[in-house]
Amino acid sequence: EKILYYPSLTINSTDKIAIVGDNGVGKSSFLKHIISKIDLNNNYLYLPQEIEENQIKKLYEQIASFDNDKKGLLYTLVRRLSSNPKNLLENRFASPGEIRKLFIAKALLENISLIILDEPTNHMDIDSIEALEKALVVYDKSLIVVSHDKTFIKNLNLEVWNVLKTDDKKFFITK
Repeated sequence: EKILYYPSLTINSTDKIAIVGDNGVGKSSFLKHIISKIDLNNNYLYLPQEIEENQIKKLYEQIASFDNDKKGLLYTLVRRLSSNPKNLLENRFASPGEIRKLFIAKALLENISLIILDEPTNHMDIDSIEALEKALVVYDKSLIVVSHDKTFIKNLNLEVWNVLKTDDKKFFITK
């Protein structure tokens, strides 16, 4: 059993936060703790490091139900994230990076209240990362990102929260 200590942490409606720390220190577990404490009536996106097949299937089903205008707007967002929307939306075997972009584009289109991304730049090339930065820097709601990509964190001007391990069972969150 591990013990997580953290000061009183508050996430406001426009905060942009990076959660950083060594591998295995509990960043993803901390994200899950945050998610368990929020009540946004499912008006948020949590994108884990590994996206499960059932999540991808559900995403494609939701997109299929969009009217043509909404699909057109989604296509535009996908293109702005440095992907070919036609190839991505017609191919259920897209790369993990492409799938991430599609989830993020849908979240931006729906103007959700909170985006939580666990290692979002994994599986993305430089052009895709830069396009993602451009999209997220203008996102005016809460954003929480776990990342080891210091440039990505800097370019998004994220407030940094460190997860530190002090012994075998204790972890601290510091700002």
